[in-house]
Amino acid sequence: MCAVSSVKRTTVDNLGENDTTFKRPKEELIPIGDILAHVVSDLSTEVVRDCPNKPLANAPTRESRAVEEENIGVIEFRIVFNNPNVAIDQEDIMRLVAAKSLFAYQLPKIPREYITRLVFDSRHKCLVLCKNGQVVGGLCFRPFPHQGFTEIVFCAISTSEQVKGYGTRMMNHLKDYHIRQRIYNFLTYADEFAIGYFKKQGFSKNVQMSLNQYQGYIKEYQGATLMECVLDANISYTDLSNRLRRQRRLLTELIRKRSEEIGVIQPGIEMSGEINIEDIPGIENTGWKRTSSDDLKEMSFEKDLDKLYTVLKNIYNQLKSHPSSWPFLKPVSSIDVPDYYEVVKNPMDFKTMGDKLKSKFYTNIRVFFVDMTQIFMNCRVYNDKQTEYYDCANNLEQFFHLKLREAGFL
Repeated sequence: MCAVSSVKRTTVDNLGENDTTFKRPKEELIPIGDILAHVVSDLSTEVVRDCPNKPLANAPTRESRAVEEENIGVIEFRIVFNNPNVAIDQEDIMRLVAAKSLFAYQLPKIPREYITRLVFDSRHKCLVLCKNGQVVGGLCFRPFPHQGFTEIVFCAISTSEQVKGYGTRMMNHLKDYHIRQRIYNFLTYADEFAIGYFKKQGFSKNVQMSLNQYQGYIKEYQGATLMECVLDANISYTDLSNRLRRQRRLLTELIRKRSEEIGVIQPGIEMSGEINIEDIPGIENTGWKRTSSDDLKEMSFEKDLDKLYTVLKNIYNQLKSHPSSWPFLKPVSSIDVPDYYEVVKNPMDFKTMGDKLKSKFYTNIRVFFVDMTQIFMNCRVYNDKQTEYYDCANNLEQFFHLKLREAGFL
């Protein structure tokens, strides 16, 4: 009760005119290159008609459940803070108290007095997740508008409400709120248990912000890692997964329609042995272009499978030990990333390749090259260019080509 008595006033931050809760944005039609407008419009109408207000069927995202519960009013998100300039709101005081208790319980290593001081400090705000009227999640943050960033101080979800997409949904609401405030950078110090969560939310250990922009403004925590998230003002994060899903489906339909227009069944060829790709009838109409895999040299020791195994294993081990290999060491979990296998149709990872190596599956360099390249391609298909995952794929692919040249394959 001491924490409550120290509160002067609280308020719900203005999120819009006469609006105290978050609202989902209206749908927009995003133009796609030079595709005919009427074709895109017709296909987009079909997609929206099939799924007007929810993610596409059979393609759940990390926050699908949270989105559905938000739509029917089971959960809501509010921003509350200790504001000395408005009248007291008892409900908002209780929300701050509940958020303070939640942080104290879920973050036992942080002193309770410190949590209380920051939660009720007028310079800090809390985004709270309320389920059936009870606070079950919260983010405490402090904006530094003149410095162009916000520090995320505490983040927690009740134990019984975890693994339901609430954390992702809460962070997406926080991103949209800050875009409206024209603040486009987040900084946070994450301990070893929180790094994984923040990575999934688009945070990176590679902080691009200049040191003089934040040094002296945020508190440093021993044993924690500074992470940064850069927001895109053109993105509605609360609708991003749904919009990407519609765009993927729209693109699939465009490809199908285009294939029907140009698809021609070739008569085939009769021959044995290897054939140059250029000699395959109709290949020039598919958009095929020669890639580096077509320039791989046939090494004499490829006839000696034991020697080939030794060379490939050496390349494999060097890539696996590379600092950028960590996202690709094992198969992506469909629990952690529910829509991954809806997007990536040919998954590949180092564990799978390691098993293939042990079984002497790779009888030539080309098959090994295709599998390794598939890892990088999958990453770039699923992840945005600004993510750490995308950078890891590019860095590791460059290292892979270097090792191929050293081994004489390129």
